Order: sequence, then C-alpha cells, then structure tokens
Amino acid sequence: CLGFRSFYYAEFFWVQFFPSPILDKRVHQVIIDEISKKLADKIFSEEKNLVRRAISIDGDIADIVQDIGLKTCKRVLEKSRDPLAEKKARRSDCS
Repeated sequence: CLGFRSFYYAEFFWVQFFPSPILDKRVHQVIIDEISKKLADKIFSEEKNLVRRAISIDGDIADIVQDIGLKTCKRVLEKSRDPLAEKKARRSDCS
C-alpha cells in the first residue's frame, strides 16, 4: 500500500530529475509568428505550383522547421557551454 509519504517522495524524485520544460511556447509566440510569416512569404514568392504540391508541402515545411530547431539548439548549447568551459579552464590554471 502506497501511503502519502511514498507519493511525496516519488513526486520529489520526479521533479528533481525530470523538471518541467522551461521553454514555454507562449513566451516565444512573437518569434514563432515572425518566423512563420517570413517562411510563408518566402514560399509564396519563390515556389511554383503550390496547388500541385499541396500534398507534399507540409513535409517540406517540417524539414525546414526541423533544421531551424537543430541550429537553434546547437547555438543555445554552445552558448551555455562556453561559460562553463571558461570556468573549468580557470580552475585548472589555478591548480
């Protein structure tokens, strides 16, 4: 029988090791709207036969959005890694 205490510890463990996502789409909605509009405008201005490609256009857009996500993730990780690497380098220089 799981009591309140067991549930409390399980919830504590879960929150410690699996925190809620910090990226909230509502916070970034302005950027999402801006990129969406720019991408749609670019597609309309350069792509031909969009009516014929209606079936495959969602896959093409998904690929573009995935590339945007990968590049963004890489930049965020690199930027958060650099201060940590500097701190570690300074620590090893002092030893």
